[in-house]
Formats: sequence, C-alpha cells, structure tokens
Amino acid sequence: MSYLVKTTNLDTKRDVKVIKTTCSSLTEMSHSSFQGILGGTVEYTPSPNSTHVYYEYNTMLSYKDQTASSAQFKLLYGSDTSNLTSISSNDVNYIVYVGSGAANITSGYEQEEIMPLKISFLIPAWSGTKVLVLQGKENSASREYYLHGIRSGTTGESNHDLFDPFCIVYSI
Repeated sequence: MSYLVKTTNLDTKRDVKVIKTTCSSLTEMSHSSFQGILGGTVEYTPSPNSTHVYYEYNTMLSYKDQTASSAQFKLLYGSDTSNLTSISSNDVNYIVYVGSGAANITSGYEQEEIMPLKISFLIPAWSGTKVLVLQGKENSASREYYLHGIRSGTTGESNHDLFDPFCIVYSI
C-alpha cells in the first residue's frame, strides 16, 4: 500500500517509540472475530506540529498444512483498549489482507509455510494520547495461522522457533 502525502517534513522522524514484546509461544489466530495481536498495542502522543503518525508491526507468520490461507489485520485507535474506533470509515486504508487465498491481497505467497510479516500504516496526526491496537483474524476455520515464529513441523525440529514481535511508531 502506498500513500501520497503532501507535506514537506516526511524525512523528519520525531518521538520515535519502539516496543519489543517477548514471546513465549506461537499464537494461533482466531477465525471467529478480530482479536488484539501480541505486541501490537501502543500508547502514543504525536509530536506537536506533526501531520502524520507512522505505525509499523513486525513478526513471523506460519501456517500448518494449508495452502491458500489468508488473514486480515486492521489498525484501530481510541482513548484506551476498551474504547477503540476505526481510523476511517469502513477501515479504508487501515485493513490489510495477507495470504494466497485472499481477495484484495496486500502480501501474498505461494506454497510457503513461513513468511516475515511487516504491516505498516500512515495515520493523520491527532492531539493528545491515543492507544493504537493492531487486530487480526484468519479468514477460515479450516486454516491454521500462527504468529510469532515457525512451527517445528515446518523445520523438522522438536521445538518451535520463536520471534519476538516489535512495533515502531513515530511522528512526521
């Protein structure tokens, strides 16, 4: 996804916040509803006079035995995690589809069981503090998507290879 932003300060990153979350196990994604993603919640106050906030989330994604799997991720914000709202109408520009079986695919793959997952958004700046929350879900109950590592069945090892997710947020 690309954005055309008419401003002169895009090269100036201010109030950079990086959060790494320690992961102790793989997380299987829900297929019934959107749920918060481990490490994807950030409380942030944009820098004064900034025009946009950049949000980036990084982890590993793997699946079990199923090709044509797909998932959705969306970014919400609010005063706290109990009062979240869409950033735009119908989540336009703030929902990402991942996988080989999704319509409107943002990131796709073929016959792979693992992939790095980097999701980023450019958000109009606001005043005060808000909580940004990344949520995700699988598109089908017959698929098994896992976040934050590589399933041991994929590598042939006895233990899963884990990846600690991290999130980067800054004002521009």
